[in-house]
Amino acid sequence: MTPDQIIHARRAHVLDQAALTDVSAACRAAGVSRTSYYKWVAKAEKCGLSALMPKDRRPPMMPNAMTAEEVSTILAIAVAKATLGARQLVDHVAAAGVHRSASGIQKVLRRHNLATRRQRIAALASLTATESGHLTDAAMEGPFGFCLAATDPGQLVCLDTFYVGKLKGVGAVYQLTAIDVATRWLVVRLIVGDKSAQVAAGFLDQVQAAFGEIDVELAGVLTDNGPEFTGRAFRDHVTDIGAAHRRIPPAQPQPQQRL
Repeated sequence: MTPDQIIHARRAHVLDQAALTDVSAACRAAGVSRTSYYKWVAKAEKCGLSALMPKDRRPPMMPNAMTAEEVSTILAIAVAKATLGARQLVDHVAAAGVHRSASGIQKVLRRHNLATRRQRIAALASLTATESGHLTDAAMEGPFGFCLAATDPGQLVCLDTFYVGKLKGVGAVYQLTAIDVATRWLVVRLIVGDKSAQVAAGFLDQVQAAFGEIDVELAGVLTDNGPEFTGRAFRDHVTDIGAAHRRIPPAQPQPQQRL
């Protein structure tokens, strides 16, 4: 039963009780005013008991809400002029046809992780890396994620673990996944049992072998902070094969933005 159906049944019950006893007693027992009761009676007499169902409310009109085009314009100008703050951006966005206050611009930047100068510079570096191939530390740490920071195959390969489920008579099944950022090449492996650092290290050998078959060097890996990737066996093996190991910060940015 939905909330609207509950409200409808309660109102109909009040009308039934009023017919059996009296209006005052029925309203007092239900905790409603007699004014509400008589409104319900008028609706029921005119349109039937179905009129007691609550009406859907219209969404509130927000005359000052920004359009998607305005938000896109603000973000584009903010990244292009990364060193300027919200107050300095007011005139620039106005020249582009978007007339918003400094506080409104700042709210947009905050929602898109561009509120500080450092974040905007990192975003600009990420875009520059994509267009020019010039990779910087700022690009690797930008809010747009690592997906915009790899210029060559094997430069950055994202590793993750996915819990498939528990099979009867088999046990827990996990999927280890490797995705090359620059090309979106994919290597996967299903394992049964514990997703240990030793198992992740073995999967890394599989990834390196797969890339080696096409003459691509595994130069760097990106992982979350799961125990299979923070364990000594995995960390030492990454060092042994000469690859760089980067881990996403906990909670922010979100992993989906990174991959």
